[in-house]
Amino acid sequence: MNRRQVIRTLTLTALGTGSCLSSDTEIGNPTVAIRITKPISIGQTLLFDNYLSITFSSLLYDKRCPINAKCTSEGNAEVKLRIKVGKDAAKNYWLHTSYRPRKLQIPWMNPVNGAVKTYVIDIATLDPLPYAGKKFPRSEYKVSFHIAEVI
Repeated sequence: MNRRQVIRTLTLTALGTGSCLSSDTEIGNPTVAIRITKPISIGQTLLFDNYLSITFSSLLYDKRCPINAKCTSEGNAEVKLRIKVGKDAAKNYWLHTSYRPRKLQIPWMNPVNGAVKTYVIDIATLDPLPYAGKKFPRSEYKVSFHIAEVI
């Protein structure tokens, strides 16, 4: 465990797990309003903070370890997202459950007041969980996100 991770762990322990403030070791800044979103299905769009929209475009693959199997690794799933921030053009992004990239960092400046922030997005849940011997139709997949606003 490196020094930054130790400091983060000690800080979070001191603040308590119910605190809204934490630090993200990848970006090194305090974060505000970490939220878990409601799940969305393929083709649905999530609106967040009046400026951020995330569309779950597709599930590219799901090779996570089935819940009724013993695996040597947790496996991975990959989702394709279409993200639009403010009035910028929407862009395609890919996120993984285990491999990289696991997080997206999307900077944005509010043209009205000049406030700069970065949205940090990662997958909170991807359902249904795989089950050996059962294939789920793509229409049953839902994803929810952790979204943090870094100021």
